[in-house]
Amino acid sequence: MASSSEAWWLESARWPRHGDALATCASLDGDLFVARTDAAGLPPPIWVRGKQVLALAWEPAAPGGWMARIAAQPGDYGALVNAAYLSVTGQTWEAMAIAVRRWAETGCDAYQLRDCLTRTAQRIAPARWHEIAVMAWRVRPRVTATVWTGPPKARADDRRALEMLLAERGWRIISGDTTAQIAAHLLGRPLRVDQALAHEAGQEGADGVPPPSYLEGVDLVTEGLVTLRRAAEWLMGAETARDLPRSANAAARLAYLLMSADEIHFVVGRARNPAQTTEADAPRLPLVEALAQQLADKGKSVRITRL
Repeated sequence: MASSSEAWWLESARWPRHGDALATCASLDGDLFVARTDAAGLPPPIWVRGKQVLALAWEPAAPGGWMARIAAQPGDYGALVNAAYLSVTGQTWEAMAIAVRRWAETGCDAYQLRDCLTRTAQRIAPARWHEIAVMAWRVRPRVTATVWTGPPKARADDRRALEMLLAERGWRIISGDTTAQIAAHLLGRPLRVDQALAHEAGQEGADGVPPPSYLEGVDLVTEGLVTLRRAAEWLMGAETARDLPRSANAAARLAYLLMSADEIHFVVGRARNPAQTTEADAPRLPLVEALAQQLADKGKSVRITRL
């Protein structure tokens, strides 16, 4: 099996969504799942593999905390609750483990598993469910994306930027009209606006976002800075891609792909377009850096290559 650091992603979700009520972090180290906590008295984590439920034992870990670990496999699920969860719901650990296994059999994601656990507590004890804390995990294939935006300062780097984009096995995205024209020229392929998408976007679009274009070999081609800004606005209130519309609007589509990805590589060209005389005059790099931070705050792995 390929190393988790290369092929697999630990999708995790917690309640409360902000803060660290369980004082717990979880990660994949190679193929090894590791949970660490400083909190005392936590019930053991639940681990589900197929129809089998495993209890991960806490063991002492320096400095003064506890650790649970297991060799992870794709398709595994996990869950951890605080002691108040069992008290509030009146469940035993064994009963909760069976419920987690049944939810996992539906193929849900980590967020849906977390929500099932929290809704159970809310239904059983509506006056006390705010006391609970929940974490849920799923081991699944890693989803990646590369976004090329802006022409490089040196024309010699145009092909280098394109090669970075084409090396992407996941989503390939171009943001910027000039960038798209460079890519189309180097590829020897036509760049065109999809008229059906343009019409649909126009029907939606009082927000001034230009429609997407089409370039063979690229999943999404959009206008540049206006679309990036609008995509950042879409992302503000989103926890998962399901919180975003499946829309022909280029900014909504860009936001959806970014939220669907776990690992995102921005390739940012730093050439300045002297023809820009509108709000797009604002430097591209600070906008991308802010967007990258926004995505990192949502748990994404993000890197930027500046050309």
